[in-house]
Amino acid sequence: MDPESEQTEIADELLSAWPGLTIRGDQRTVEEAKLKLVHHFGAALREVDRRRSGWRRSDRRSTQPPEASRRLPYSQFFDIGTHEPSHPVRIAITQEISSGGDTAFSALRKHFPLGTDPVLQYLRKTRQAKRKLNDDYTKWLESGDHEPISPGEARRREQEHARFVADYENDRARWWRHFALRAWLLPMMVGSVSEKYRDEAKERLEIWLQHLAPATRLRSPVMPHAPHTAPDLPLSLENALARGFKNAANRRRRHPDVCDETLAYLVKQAEKMLTRSRCWYAQLTLLHALCLWSLPDAIGRPPGPDTTERHRQGQARTASTDQVPDGDTGSPIQGADPVRSVARWLSTASTAFDTPTPTSAHPGHQADRLLHPFVAEAGDLVTLALETGHPERFLWIDENRAIYNVGSSPADPERYRKHNLWIAPSVGWSTLHPRAQRLVADVLVMLNLTERNGNPDEIEERLRRATKDTLPPCLTHDRSPLHPEHSIGRADGNEPGATCLPTCHFRLCPYPPKGGRTQTEMEEPFCRQQQALLHSRFRWRPPAVSRHTAPWVSIPIRELHGFWEQMANRNRKSTGQEPRVF
Repeated sequence: MDPESEQTEIADELLSAWPGLTIRGDQRTVEEAKLKLVHHFGAALREVDRRRSGWRRSDRRSTQPPEASRRLPYSQFFDIGTHEPSHPVRIAITQEISSGGDTAFSALRKHFPLGTDPVLQYLRKTRQAKRKLNDDYTKWLESGDHEPISPGEARRREQEHARFVADYENDRARWWRHFALRAWLLPMMVGSVSEKYRDEAKERLEIWLQHLAPATRLRSPVMPHAPHTAPDLPLSLENALARGFKNAANRRRRHPDVCDETLAYLVKQAEKMLTRSRCWYAQLTLLHALCLWSLPDAIGRPPGPDTTERHRQGQARTASTDQVPDGDTGSPIQGADPVRSVARWLSTASTAFDTPTPTSAHPGHQADRLLHPFVAEAGDLVTLALETGHPERFLWIDENRAIYNVGSSPADPERYRKHNLWIAPSVGWSTLHPRAQRLVADVLVMLNLTERNGNPDEIEERLRRATKDTLPPCLTHDRSPLHPEHSIGRADGNEPGATCLPTCHFRLCPYPPKGGRTQTEMEEPFCRQQQALLHSRFRWRPPAVSRHTAPWVSIPIRELHGFWEQMANRNRKSTGQEPRVF
């Protein structure tokens, strides 16, 4: 690296080119190239910061060199993320920025002044963009009210209309990414910064959580002028904030950006958010975060006479794909404590909005609450992760990367692995337990149904329709309305709700067409694995208790196999010449 770094100039060039960056070819290859660029650039920024810090400590009496007084371009790095449509690339950018610690926080804090409310800023930006669209549309209508126009003029007007509509959509998407990045970044920054900025980072996090609080007449000491109405945090930003908590929880206690004081604070805030969460995805993500924070960061299980018995019981519990037993006869850490902890988390999910009733004080009242099927299954898997001490088998950090990578696993799964993350980036879907593989598959189907085209306004509306304690019938009873074989540009339309069953209130079908904009396109190997799970045979389970589908699915195996066959064929250029696996 040159003594006088050029990172600022490089960042400026990247930022100026990124909004119009269009690369033809395989998008997976393009995404991998972007990820490598992001990781290398983040590492370069940290290396420059390390050298500057070393120079200041070694020679404090000398005058500071010119490059040492310049801020590192974390602000430009952040702005690049606002122009990036790829979800994994944006996640990678937030992780690299959060690893910058005080230097990154200092570079970004001037753009987010303390005392400003990010949610109110987002809502204000949304209103301004819609007002500008309405003004442009009004002017466009008024300019066409005169006598009939020529074909050339009509074509020009159509292009003008398409231009200001595209400008509005790009502007809305950019600002949504801006605030989603802030929501992802903040929980990680709370753990990364030193005591110098820690209180300020905590205060910013509490401002976000204040917008999830139930309606109250009490004024917040953090934001005394904030409205006291019902929660107004958009569901998409609620999910983004939960993702930030999970990425922060993935850091083990030996991670350089973890200290005990901030860890306890983040656990408290995550539990508070779980009680206020409205969306099933945020609840599932927070369960994963709390699980990772609850794992003991020990080198290994202490040897003892019951080690073999604990190992046998853990194997028996993870072998079953039907249910998690209510108890365990192993040690308290491996048995009863995880069950009680997870039961407590599940019993508090979204309880902040429950209306008090005379029966609320009854001990069994909370047990009658209906959990979302995905959240209930995640609770079982979290229990298994706590009991076995292997979260990589039952949890994932990002759904997109989890099914993107086949992954690798150590030759001896019981051997201690020395790294700073609970779930390393190299872990993929092959490491996951079959139950977790089924869950992440249907979670991604549901996410792609709600986040199909990236338009923030439409995503928010679909998330509101999907925020229920049940799943749509296209996931539970009949997957034919999904039509994954559809391609973009069909005459019969691919608008959400076009192929839904008459009794469906979600109005999400069909599945995003091939060639359209989905959050994540499932790769063929992962879809083939879903088919294999339908036909698996386990010698340690009697046929009477074997289950080949998830608990929420009531679809014949043959039909479900056909659905995953269509999903596997989506990425193929020609499906007729490919051999069938089954």
